[in-house]
Amino acid sequence: MDEKRGKSGCPKSSRGKCSITRREFLSTSSKLVAGSVLVAATGMTPGKALGSTLELPVWRGATPKSDIFVVKDIPAPLYSLAGGTLPPGPSDQTLRDAGIEALASLMDRQGTPFFRTASTPQGLVAHDSVVIIKINGQWVGSGSGSGAGRLGTSTDLIKGLIWRILNHPDGFAGEVVVAENVQDIGVEDFATRTPANAQDQNQSLADVITVFQSMGRPVSLQNWTALNATLLPGGNFGPGPASCEYSNGNLADGYVLLNDNIPGVKPTNGYAYPKFRTAGGRYVSMRHGLWDGLSYQPDRVVLINMPVLKKHGMAATTAAWKNFVGFQTVMGYEDGSRFENWDTMHAYFWGFNDASNVYGLIGRHISLIRTPDLNLVDAVWVANDNNYDSASAVRCNVLLASRDPFAVDWYASEYVLRPVVPDYPNESSLARTGTFRTASMVNQKAARNTWVGTYPFVDLVELEPGNTPLDAEKSQMNVFLASASGIGSIPAIMSMLLAD
Repeated sequence: MDEKRGKSGCPKSSRGKCSITRREFLSTSSKLVAGSVLVAATGMTPGKALGSTLELPVWRGATPKSDIFVVKDIPAPLYSLAGGTLPPGPSDQTLRDAGIEALASLMDRQGTPFFRTASTPQGLVAHDSVVIIKINGQWVGSGSGSGAGRLGTSTDLIKGLIWRILNHPDGFAGEVVVAENVQDIGVEDFATRTPANAQDQNQSLADVITVFQSMGRPVSLQNWTALNATLLPGGNFGPGPASCEYSNGNLADGYVLLNDNIPGVKPTNGYAYPKFRTAGGRYVSMRHGLWDGLSYQPDRVVLINMPVLKKHGMAATTAAWKNFVGFQTVMGYEDGSRFENWDTMHAYFWGFNDASNVYGLIGRHISLIRTPDLNLVDAVWVANDNNYDSASAVRCNVLLASRDPFAVDWYASEYVLRPVVPDYPNESSLARTGTFRTASMVNQKAARNTWVGTYPFVDLVELEPGNTPLDAEKSQMNVFLASASGIGSIPAIMSMLLAD
């Protein structure tokens, strides 16, 4: 989820003067969307191709805490599901995605198996998992020029990820749920809106889901936006289920709200997470797991956090941790019942316009409510202007993943986004002094300080890196790289086997 305020490219000292009003935003957005439909009608994919010219370094950390997996040279898909129609040919060819396949193979080789089986109990997806894919869909169809439609998660990658999950080696008996909350300012029809972020920009998210459903596969869309209308106060945050949880007899879909358990600490009802019944009839609490009528099964729910990488007007970058704004509801900022006002809400999120506010609500959600099992950052197309009406995007053909949201953001913002940002690029890098680093540190420190047990992710140091990434942070990461070019061919397979 992204916000509307703040113009991308503004120097840090003037960001407060770069906001636009809701009326201005809605007027501009509607005009941009109307102009973008012409691009979708032709199925064209405009934009500059950066390809493999990015320098994507690999290294082994001296004291590694987190692994980062990077795939480059992702080829354009040859098949489209536009119109919700499965093209002729073997489904393994029409539904798989070279980038996703290369990523899963790289992860397997480096000790983070994609599938959980008897031989790989540490794997991510079990044969009966309920997999929640939290995408970035707030501004689908927006933008103009080369940025038209490039502001949401790639439907090509979503298609390939779903196909990968469904092809579990033990057979798949679970469910795949694609979820998003665009709050009260995004495009409510994000699932059907075009131009989509895909090779064929007529291929909407709804088309992808429709094809899998027509095959009888357990795939559905869960529009968390609808849950904003049902807020379920649950009292103070604690280790047990809230009063409005399934285990206490409440089967309603909605957003559970919890107060901080420190008396008097704001924001009021700041913690928020979805609980809902899936299309397959399963009851899911995004805090406690799958409810089977008797108990919660936390390991049955797998959360894949899948943002698109792009520049952002307020936080300077949208990537893994920022996508968690759409995991929660922001309702209550307009009437002051939860966050007082818009800017105060974002101050609680990452200290926006208030350096003294280090509450780090997003980091707290990651540590206390639900930790993503995998953060998968879509950098096939990267919008380098701003987050909601970008007129510019470049094709980078990169996909990144890590179990650590802060590590993958560190690498993606420094080595993929920063090189393509024309104005104030350091502001968009977590590895350098600037807006995104400041915002990221607030949430990384909040996650670390509230973590129960041993904190497993990178720990950003207090030093200001200036214009050079800090070795003390690089040393906490291992970076692995593979190419997806020509995947399936003998040369490509050899390249993958030899990948670092």
